[in-house]
Amino acid sequence: MKTKIDGLEVIHKERYLKEVNILKFIFKDIVSLVNKLWGFEKKSKIVVYITKSSTKFIFYTLPTYKKILLLLIFPILYISTKKHLPRWGGITYKRDNINFIMAKPIEVYSNIESGIGKMVYKRIRKNETIYKISICLCIVDTFSSSFRLPLWIKEGIKIVTVEKIIGKQLVKNDSLFLLKEKTGQTINCITINEKDNDIMLAYNYVKGYWTVRYLEENYPGFLKETFKEYKGEEIVEQIRLKLGLNHESFWEKLDELLYESYKHLLQN
Repeated sequence: MKTKIDGLEVIHKERYLKEVNILKFIFKDIVSLVNKLWGFEKKSKIVVYITKSSTKFIFYTLPTYKKILLLLIFPILYISTKKHLPRWGGITYKRDNINFIMAKPIEVYSNIESGIGKMVYKRIRKNETIYKISICLCIVDTFSSSFRLPLWIKEGIKIVTVEKIIGKQLVKNDSLFLLKEKTGQTINCITINEKDNDIMLAYNYVKGYWTVRYLEENYPGFLKETFKEYKGEEIVEQIRLKLGLNHESFWEKLDELLYESYKHLLQN
């Protein structure tokens, strides 16, 4: 089935109408909020596939010539997606100015386990809420894609936005300890060992979340104004200047600033 929601196209089975209705209910709020907070606008088409199959999603969204190639390497792809994608509730990618989102249906979230999620997020018992959070994160991601945001800032923007949509804090206060343990370490997908991957990704999510939260609480509107003029690593430099931190020790001092600013939450 195909359902259209204010410029959003949703591909789904009839049994997933509940998921579609949730998306229909929150989409306008997401569009409004990302514009209000960050100045992001919907500049390209968004197509959402609600499906349990990562392989089908990849196949359906590829151009024809790549579908033919995919059929030749299918066994390799199947093994890869079977190993990694079950840990994710949703994925996004962009092709030909179209943002594609795969959102897994509510029924599968009881079986999704993520080492990153356990380190970063509070435990959520309702699968419906987890679905809502996952689809929100994916949609916000499509709005921020043109700004070439570093991973940690992008994830921080996404999480802070979704917390406002959901109406409660999603990140564990205990995640602040990651700023102590992994201080100053940035993500590098080339050098990270497989066993360290979850920890390093979680550290970057946490660093981004507390940074964006700190900036919004202390300098509301600063990031929105910054996004109007800067992209990529230029945004990082503007954050450093705003916080008055030394260039050489910025990463370490940022972790220290965030930890000291929020460590009182660890007592609650």
